[in-house]
Amino acid sequence: MVLASEIRNGNTIKINDNLYKVISAEHKAGTAKMQSSVHLKLRNIETHTFTEQRLHPEERVENIEMETVSMEYIYHDGNDYYFMHPQTYEQFSFTKERLGNFTSFMTPGMKMKVELLEDKPIDIV
Repeated sequence: MVLASEIRNGNTIKINDNLYKVISAEHKAGTAKMQSSVHLKLRNIETHTFTEQRLHPEERVENIEMETVSMEYIYHDGNDYYFMHPQTYEQFSFTKERLGNFTSFMTPGMKMKVELLEDKPIDIV
């Protein structure tokens, strides 16, 4: 758990059982009438939707440590795009919707950074 005031761009946090990538974190100083706040722009990792959240600096949120691994894109089959882990040779797939515009630029053999959570691929960096 980290204080909201310690959240930085690029962090992965968990709010209400959803994982979010922090796109922007702005720390706003308080005035005589308003308390200070932390304004976050977030991208939901599962749905790829964007949302904004305003927190008090002393609020605590769960910071998620992600492992980043360079994986090789090997092929696609219909709507699924397959990647191979370089050490374990395990294959993982992402759907075309999950990858978004990346699919237009991907070629077999291309290395891409993939974020893992508990050895499961979560997101493309």
